[in-house]
Amino acid sequence: MPRTSGLKQSTLNKLPVRLRSRLASLDPGTESYAITAKRAIKEARILRNLLNSCKQRLKKKYGNNWKKYYNLNIETIPPLPYECPVFPHIVLKPGIGIVHDASPTLDRVDPLNPNYDPNNVQICSYRANRLRSDASAYEIQLLADWQKDTLGKDNYYEEIQLDHWAANEKIHSREINIAHDLDTDKLIAGGYNY
Repeated sequence: MPRTSGLKQSTLNKLPVRLRSRLASLDPGTESYAITAKRAIKEARILRNLLNSCKQRLKKKYGNNWKKYYNLNIETIPPLPYECPVFPHIVLKPGIGIVHDASPTLDRVDPLNPNYDPNNVQICSYRANRLRSDASAYEIQLLADWQKDTLGKDNYYEEIQLDHWAANEKIHSREINIAHDLDTDKLIAGGYNY
C-alpha cells in the first residue's frame, strides 16, 4: 500500500491551480498521486522562495515603493523549467541549501525595465542571470566577439566549460540525491545504504 497518509489536504489546497490540476486525474490512494503531490509541493515551495527573494531585492532597492515594481504572485510566475532556457546544458537544481550556477533564479527579460511582472520575468539558472546582469544584447555580443578575436578560437572555452559542467553535474546530482533522500527519511550515498 503506497504511503499517502503524510499528505495533508490543507497543504494540497494551498497549491497554485496549475500545480493542483496535475493531481486531478490521479486516484488519491495511489503511489503516483503521492509522488506527483510531493513534487507539486516542492515546486510551489521553490516558486514561493523565488518570489520572496524578488520582494526582498525590491524592498532593499526601492524601500517602501517596492510594490510599484512588483506585480507577481504564485499563479502568475512562470512554471519552473527542467533546464535553463538560456543555457540548455544546465539542468536546474534547486534546494540543496547553497546558491550555485544551476540554482533557479527569477530574471527580468528586459533588465532595463525595473518591473517584475508576468511579461518581463523568466526562470533561468543563476549563471545565466549573473552573466546577463544589466548588459544589453549589444554589449554581450561585443564581449563574445572580443573573446573570440583575443583567443583566435570559437569554441575553446565552450569545450572547457562543457567538461566543467559534466564534472559538476555528477557532483550536484549526488548532492541533490542525498538531499532528496534525507527528505524521505533515508540516506543513500554512492550506492550504499546507511
